[in-house]
Amino acid sequence: MNNLTTFLEKFKKFAPPDDAVRTQFIVLVKEIADLDIEKSEVKVRNGTIFVVADPAAKSELYMHKKNLLGALEDAFGKKAPKDIR
Repeated sequence: MNNLTTFLEKFKKFAPPDDAVRTQFIVLVKEIADLDIEKSEVKVRNGTIFVVADPAAKSELYMHKKNLLGALEDAFGKKAPKDIR
């Protein structure tokens, strides 16, 4: 059992896959900001989520940015994205 634990510890270093982050982000945006955005409008790169949307939607996201980032951190821990643009 100890060898298995040591082996699995190696995988804690990996960041969550971009697709999982994008999917969770879309769900959180719907819950927190009551906005519908498409997966194709969300990109994840170097710990930052980039959203391509109309200015009104981006303003709404900016107002809920702190709550969204907190919810992402709850979901993904220390490997969660740190910024939304």
